[in-house]
Amino acid sequence: MIPKYSGYFILAVYFFISLFIWDDYGVSWDEDIQMHHGRVSALEICNTFDWECKTLREEKDLKPLQEYRQKYYGTFFQLLAIGVDHWNGADTFSKRIRNRHFLGFLIFFLGACCFHGLLRLRFGDWLALIGTLIFLTHPRIFAHSYYNPKDTLFLSMYWVCFYCFFLYLKKMRWWYLLGLGISTAIAINMRVPGIIIPLLCIGAITVFSGIEWKEKGIGVLLYVLSTFLGMFMIWPLLWTDTFPNLIAAFTEFSQFPWQNTLLYWGGYVMSDKMPWHYALSWITVTMPPLYLVLILAGFGLMGYQFVKHFKQVFTEKTVLMDSLILGAVIGPYLAVVLLDSVIYGAWRHLFFIWGGLVYMGVFAVQYLSERPIRRSSTIINGLTSLAILWACIILFRTHPHQNVYFNSLVDTPMDRFEQDYWGLSMKQGMEHLLTIIPEDKVSKVYAYDFPAWSNYLAIPKEKRTHLKFAWNEDEADYFIDMYRRKDHIKNFYLREGKYKNLIWEIKVDGSPILGLYSLDK
Repeated sequence: MIPKYSGYFILAVYFFISLFIWDDYGVSWDEDIQMHHGRVSALEICNTFDWECKTLREEKDLKPLQEYRQKYYGTFFQLLAIGVDHWNGADTFSKRIRNRHFLGFLIFFLGACCFHGLLRLRFGDWLALIGTLIFLTHPRIFAHSYYNPKDTLFLSMYWVCFYCFFLYLKKMRWWYLLGLGISTAIAINMRVPGIIIPLLCIGAITVFSGIEWKEKGIGVLLYVLSTFLGMFMIWPLLWTDTFPNLIAAFTEFSQFPWQNTLLYWGGYVMSDKMPWHYALSWITVTMPPLYLVLILAGFGLMGYQFVKHFKQVFTEKTVLMDSLILGAVIGPYLAVVLLDSVIYGAWRHLFFIWGGLVYMGVFAVQYLSERPIRRSSTIINGLTSLAILWACIILFRTHPHQNVYFNSLVDTPMDRFEQDYWGLSMKQGMEHLLTIIPEDKVSKVYAYDFPAWSNYLAIPKEKRTHLKFAWNEDEADYFIDMYRRKDHIKNFYLREGKYKNLIWEIKVDGSPILGLYSLDK
């Protein structure tokens, strides 16, 4: 017999462990620019309410929001973080980054708690415990939850929304719809694909026969109004030209204007000409193998149930919930393919479907455990426990570089896929460099990629007095690289130019992700 609140105990253990490791992760590529987006929005708020905001007004590079090229980014998280900065007096880049990392982790933890609650509503305590453990132990998402300023935040709010909706279906109380509306507003602000949440939820309310038509109308109206008002309140962009700006934001991010070449299965493809299987491949090769088997089984079983019991979608809450989750996973992927949306950086733009994939795996565990086969429950639960144990071993073995985990389907990751594309390992590289250079002499380090600079700045100033960042290779004593570009990988193998004198490197499962080199003077 599983204790009723065992899942929350696991969540408490996860939180406790996180208190010791959350600061082990570096600064990702996008964090500095996301902070800038937030300051632009904060200045707009100050101007609107005629607040003093002396520090913001002293920054010369903050344009008025409506003139800002990247004004369509939602900035709820960054505005929240700016409030935390003000509260605890974070006046350096290092302190502000740490605030954002810990705040991002707290939001992910909230999402994990809500996802656990969702699973309890549908499957009960034991399967909710299994699902929560799977949810928390995907290597890449585990790492991203401590630093990603967008994708894991949206993942979290996505499942907060569906938890609120499941509560509404179970208990039919209007305040759950109000919570759903507020959560949806935050989710859409974090990522425009959040628009699928109201489409699915309103669709489910409309088709479900267990709700009176009058109650449906009131419920949908309350949901739509609370969502729209919530978006208006937390999104300064919408305070002027509300509907044109909202439509422009949806248009901008459905065809995001980013062009570059990406390493994919050993070849290079353009980001705006991605094959339909790009994200599907990334999901496959970065998933612990046994999790992948469970999810594929669950996808097939849930699809079979949907077809076989299609009429029950309109009458049975459980079947409606399962169908909603199918839509929450399949819908976004189809939208990416049909709209030919630009996605890059592995499958992080689709991280938010992870909860749905876990739900499918839990569905498979439930279905297979109930088969009339001797000891089927013991066998399935045993295999699932082994899968979770193996994922935990991966987390331990690759810490703090779980973000570059590949399963055995990829033999040489460096040659096949991008690895540390956001430059998190630059943190460990800079910290190691500080331990080997003489303290009585100022040394300089050079790098191609922006994360090197961000991770240099993230080190408290008093700890890096004997290390300076060089913007010119000729001035540098050391070179640090994360092997993101084609010519970098080539030079790594040839050991030519700056890549001759390797003095330290980071490998994950045998694959180099960062190298530190001394330069000939």
